[in-house]
Amino acid sequence: MRRRIFLAVLTLTVGFSLTAAPALAQQSALMPGISLGGSNKPKLTPEQQEKQDRLDRAYKAATDSQPAGKPVDPWGNARAPTHGAQVTDKPVQRRR
Repeated sequence: MRRRIFLAVLTLTVGFSLTAAPALAQQSALMPGISLGGSNKPKLTPEQQEKQDRLDRAYKAATDSQPAGKPVDPWGNARAPTHGAQVTDKPVQRRR
């Protein structure tokens, strides 16, 4: 009887620990926090800041000077033809 209770408690304990392991792995106190926000970037010197500003202005001027292209329609070939297109009843021949 005692052995059966011990095995039941052991089984439940192992089951709960296996289901909780992924959640505990995400919040481990042993792992250092990773910051993707860039909060630990070094301060730029005035020369580096001026260079960065010039690069930003050149990039903005280059992207603003490009003409706007027509909108991309990735499903254009899958749609039915428009009203102005002629629809033929001839089947499409396959290549062999």
